[in-house]
Amino acid sequence: MRTILQIQILLLIFALPFLATGQNSSPLSVKMKTESLPNIILHDEKPGLIQITNNTSESLKINVFYEIKDGEDELTLKEWNEEVRLSDGETFEQQEPLSGKFGMYNLHYEIQIEGKSPVSGHIGYANMVRADQHNDRNTIMMGLQGMKRVKNYEQAVKIAKAMGASVCRESVPWNNVEPEKGDWKFEDFDKKYKILAENGIAIQSMLTYCTRWAAPEKYKNEGNANWGPWAAQMPVNIDDWRNYVRKVGEHYNGQAFYWEIWNEADWGYFKGTADDYIELLKVAYEELKKINPENSVMTSGFASADPHGGNQGDADLQARTLKEAAGYIDYHTSTVRLKPL
Repeated sequence: MRTILQIQILLLIFALPFLATGQNSSPLSVKMKTESLPNIILHDEKPGLIQITNNTSESLKINVFYEIKDGEDELTLKEWNEEVRLSDGETFEQQEPLSGKFGMYNLHYEIQIEGKSPVSGHIGYANMVRADQHNDRNTIMMGLQGMKRVKNYEQAVKIAKAMGASVCRESVPWNNVEPEKGDWKFEDFDKKYKILAENGIAIQSMLTYCTRWAAPEKYKNEGNANWGPWAAQMPVNIDDWRNYVRKVGEHYNGQAFYWEIWNEADWGYFKGTADDYIELLKVAYEELKKINPENSVMTSGFASADPHGGNQGDADLQARTLKEAAGYIDYHTSTVRLKPL
């Protein structure tokens, strides 16, 4: 059994490249033009260009004040200003001045427009080296903790690849893929898995949560169709869980090789006992290994590597799992949170 630490760094390291303010209904638009990835200047591509476009049908005289600060928005790295006249529809551009100095930055701007209200805003961007990517199970692999909230999944995957990500943790929740017994819905998951495969990113597929129809009767009417107390329950019939694991495992056979069994079962997303979780894990291991002996079965991504009482039903769930189900685990996964010094 190997241990995987899912490291969560509590810093704003990924959102800044997508931030841009001050653009709505403005006579001017400001953007960072990059070659392939939005607001990310890669060392092996053309330098980034700061672009200011006149969105009006008249000529504009502008005075632009720029300030580039570090990614934490604390240290000013460069300031300058310039006067420009833009004809209608014209775009003025200049090279980003920190090209080759790797890091994350904020470009703040304030533009005085003759005869009009000023325009201001900021753009987060990064100068970075394209990272090496590998899928060697015997070495450290940098990965993604899923991407539920991104607007453009394919674009986000490409950015992650450039940063060196080689594996992505994507769940296939039981309630989403089988909302009614025997009614399988793989379409949304297929799209994501296809994008990951096309970008050479391995899939850590998470089998998790109880579907509503398989939960104990007293929980079925609580919450809503997407989430409720029913999701954290042990399914009434273990064969329903077995069928779910088998169906998803067969559907993604050859695409996903890492299989995580439940999400943070030690924290509150699982209300069953340690005995219940071990049973779920053993059944999943049996089915996934039948489908493909190369499949690697992982414990729940435990919320903490330290003992805690997050799961009030069974505080020693993680310890008992490692002791009593060691023969059904290829990887033990747990979370370590790193805070800024």
